[in-house]
This record gives sequence, C-alpha cells and structure tokens, in this order.
Amino acid sequence: MRGHGERGRGGRHEPGFGGVGRRHGIQPGRVSGFLEPALLLLLHRGTSHGYELAEGLAGLDPGLSGFDMSTVYRILRSMEDQGYVVSEWDTGSHGPARRVYSLTPGGDRCLALWIEDLRSTSTALSRFLDEYEHHMRLHRTEAEGPHGAPGH
Repeated sequence: MRGHGERGRGGRHEPGFGGVGRRHGIQPGRVSGFLEPALLLLLHRGTSHGYELAEGLAGLDPGLSGFDMSTVYRILRSMEDQGYVVSEWDTGSHGPARRVYSLTPGGDRCLALWIEDLRSTSTALSRFLDEYEHHMRLHRTEAEGPHGAPGH
C-alpha cells in the first residue's frame, strides 16, 4: 500500500513527514499519499465524478483543496488499475459525458487498512508531540536556573 513514503529524486526514499520545513519541499499538515484514502472515503459515500471528488476533498480538509485536477485523475486511474475503484462514462446527465467513479470491495478493504494505519500513526504522533512538549518544559525550567532567572 502506498502512502508511507514515495520515491524522491534520485530514487531515494522520502518518508511522508520527511525533511525540515518548507525548504525541503514539505508542506505543514500534509501527509504524503493522503489523497488516496481521502478519495476512497469520498467514494465510500457514493459514486462521484472527478470535480465532485475535488470539492469533497476541500470539504474534508481545506489543505486538500490545492491539488491540480490532473493529480486527482492520476490517482483515480492508479486506484482503478489496482482494482480499488471502477469508472464508467455518464452520458445521461446534462452537458458533456463525464467519467464517474465507484468504490469496489477491494477499495473498501484498502480504505479499512488506511484507517487502521492512520490511527496507528495518529497515536505515534500524539506520543511524539507529548514527549516533545515534556522535553521543552524541562528544557525551559533548566534554562531559567534555580530562581527563575536565566542560567549562566
């Protein structure tokens, strides 16, 4: 299952939270590969076309609204190749024909695995952040010295 990291330039592995800040191409609050489970969740709600899915992404998290539609369609095609979604042309609605996507049983299982993994990641991140805040409180206390004055 993708999403735990992707191959960066030169083929090296770059974890979803890798790098330090924007100078390394990481956008705060964005998990690498998170579009896949977000699209699976939206499709779990029902059949949709690409632009409806893009609107749904923004509804899940405003940080997901900045993706180019070509990225959304590329991920949908990849998920179709993997058997997670199926698509067909909708010619019955007003306007031009458009491709609509539906979740398969395999996509439902993939979403369940993503949820399990995201819950585990959330727990690990919470522990990490708690440890960081504990460390920073101790570090501030040590830096202040014995009577609240800055240490030498």
